[in-house]
Amino acid sequence: MYLYSVPTTHIRDYYVTTDLDQFYKNATLAVKAEVTSYMENHQGGFKIKTTLFDRNKKPVKTIYSEKFEFRNDKK
Repeated sequence: MYLYSVPTTHIRDYYVTTDLDQFYKNATLAVKAEVTSYMENHQGGFKIKTTLFDRNKKPVKTIYSEKFEFRNDKK
């Protein structure tokens, strides 16, 4: 058994998929993240930053998600 703590708002899980073209030269990279928050009220919105690295660990491309907010469904 182990015990750990996570930030109040955090990425709970994520999924990365690629769709290669017929020549295996180009691909579409898709990243889907499941974000969890234990806060009842949030100030402002959130964005997720994703960076793709090459085999030498050098950044190739960085993208940001659209800004999103959490909705309090408990009301």
